[in-house]
Amino acid sequence: MALKITEDLMLEKFSGYLSKDETEIYPIYAIKLNWFITLLSKYYFIALTNKRILILRVSSLLNEKDFMEIRPEEIKSCSMKKAPLGKAIEIRLKDDSVLKAKANNKVLGLSNQSENIERLYNFFQKINNLNP
Repeated sequence: MALKITEDLMLEKFSGYLSKDETEIYPIYAIKLNWFITLLSKYYFIALTNKRILILRVSSLLNEKDFMEIRPEEIKSCSMKKAPLGKAIEIRLKDDSVLKAKANNKVLGLSNQSENIERLYNFFQKINNLNP
């Protein structure tokens, strides 16, 4: 059986981590590729909510591996740059840890991927304006 990424699947995976006051959620599928050893690639479900960023690292079979939340006040800097077929995302936290991943503009099964990437970009712009 082929695995298919859908917005419903991503929302289901995030549902246990949402607080009652998180009324908006915009999921994005991203990947950190290892070009030499595919097994070392990392897959992410990233969700922007009206309160924070949620990050689920998932296996190639879409099983949850790790969870992380990022609140705006924890972000030191963030950027999104053009990459082939999408955007390169980088979030640097105040503890100097860094998340890097690439999100394609189009992902089969995710009709709002491009719009949600744009929402994340706008969120980054607000954060960067607060942290000159």
